[in-house]
Amino acid sequence: MPKIKPTIHNPDGNIFAIIGMAQGALRNRPSSLEEFKAKVKTAMSDGTDYDGMLVIIQEFVNIEIS
Repeated sequence: MPKIKPTIHNPDGNIFAIIGMAQGALRNRPSSLEEFKAKVKTAMSDGTDYDGMLVIIQEFVNIEIS
């Protein structure tokens, strides 16, 4: 059975706020959190744009906007 991803609700649109919310949602999943941080760090140094960052974030958490 696939692992269920945590969900973050109503992020404000700021990519750094969304990253912070994702890290908080992953705090009980240490291996996922470390993998997430590594991917985000690499993406930031590579100049990944906003949409690309959202794709990376959505690999680890669901983003729900209501």
